[in-house]
Amino acid sequence: MTIIVSCLERYKLDITAVQEVRWDGSGSLKTQEMTIFYSGGEKHERGVGFVIKNSILPNVVRFEPINDRICYVELKAEWFNILLINCYTPTEEKSEEIKNAFYEELDRIYDALPTGKPKIILGDFNAKIGKEETYRPTIGKDSLHSDTNDNGNKLITFATARNMRISSTMFPHKKIHKQTWISPCGKVRNQIDHIMVDYRIRSSINDVRSMRGSSAVSDHFLVRAKVKFRISVERSKIMKCTKKINKEILKTNHAKNYKEKIKEYLDGLDNNTDINHYWEKMGNAIKRSAEEVLGHEPRIKRKPWFNDQCKEAIADRDKARLRVVQDPTEENKRRLAIRQREAKRIIRMNKRIWEKEKVKEIEDNRKNNTRIFFEKANEVRRSFKPRHTMIRMEDGTLLTENDKIAKAFKNMFQTLLNQPRRDVVTEEYDTVEQNIERPSLEEVETGLDMLKNGKAPGANYIIPECFKNGGEQLIKQLHKLINKIWDQEEIPIAWQHLCIMSGVQKG
Repeated sequence: MTIIVSCLERYKLDITAVQEVRWDGSGSLKTQEMTIFYSGGEKHERGVGFVIKNSILPNVVRFEPINDRICYVELKAEWFNILLINCYTPTEEKSEEIKNAFYEELDRIYDALPTGKPKIILGDFNAKIGKEETYRPTIGKDSLHSDTNDNGNKLITFATARNMRISSTMFPHKKIHKQTWISPCGKVRNQIDHIMVDYRIRSSINDVRSMRGSSAVSDHFLVRAKVKFRISVERSKIMKCTKKINKEILKTNHAKNYKEKIKEYLDGLDNNTDINHYWEKMGNAIKRSAEEVLGHEPRIKRKPWFNDQCKEAIADRDKARLRVVQDPTEENKRRLAIRQREAKRIIRMNKRIWEKEKVKEIEDNRKNNTRIFFEKANEVRRSFKPRHTMIRMEDGTLLTENDKIAKAFKNMFQTLLNQPRRDVVTEEYDTVEQNIERPSLEEVETGLDMLKNGKAPGANYIIPECFKNGGEQLIKQLHKLINKIWDQEEIPIAWQHLCIMSGVQKG
């Protein structure tokens, strides 16, 4: 996946339709630069999907997975919405029943979509388009082949009935830039991947050609189409990365330095200030002391085993593949096979070395640190789980922006929790107010000791370990703050902030 995303970025592709994804089920997967929408079946066969750049993601109105051969996505443009339909047609040698069933399903989906929204149908149609004069208004005159096969006739019939144009055979290019598929022997090359557009937007397609230098090891070439539409692109936001305090330093001799640094910052704290200012000064003192003495945890790579050696092996494999595409001799094919085996061996070897190091780390923490033991064990044992980074509204539209998702959750909770109150008769009783003493210093100290280690911090990013190891001066200042809260019967505004996290449950 890392190699594919980097290849798409190299060719500056905003939206990519992919086939033979071979993932079961349907859903979405968000990476740092791209979001993948996929539609599969019950088995790891076939499968289609879209890879969309995150800057265009706010324009995605909805994504509909139909089956393992068809899916579509709706994009919001300036004057109208555009529908992109991704198809993976059965191959030429399949039976007529299978091929007819596919086109019947495509007909049904096309008829169910709104007629006012222009459509672009693209994908692997396994169809050879010829240069017949009869089909010239639909296919143009710049196809790679001279004769049309059975799949090509079905595709042309569908396009003609829907008043569509096959744009992939309408632009003059060299033959090598029309080829979209190459046989394993390297001698047979066909143009079987196509793009169809509605007649009314045919002028929006500026160019269609194949790109032979893609890094993905496939028998298909990447087909790039330049489409001119006006859609709003979200500017990339500079996200501030939240760094975690390195709490492991507190187990060393630096814990004493941390206490002294907190005492230094808290000595000048004025007791006559209001509660909010008092807590703000105290929180800043804790965070500054932790950052200066403890520092931050190093960032963990998601795939640390994918190092420079793996990248170099993949680069050598891509060079060998390009030589086979340009000159499919037996010697070049033999070198490509060697490079492919070598790349797989290096990647597998580095991954196994990383797994052995993980197992050793797990075994070392089995008795000493159970939290790290279970955390590292889950990293190795846990399988892939796609993250849910968008929600679907009641009308079927997709929300992909974090601000809009937060507002949707806010409206849901307001509707759910702010129900009209029923008239309930309550009886009031006169009771004697209890005389409860103010919290003592010992109670504050006991409360801090009861905090559990390893818990996530709040909105101020202060972890429990920073409170528990703050020393005597921090406990005294916390005791004064709690007594202020007790006497004034109000809490700081910062304590009233609540963060609700959405968790997706099974079932």
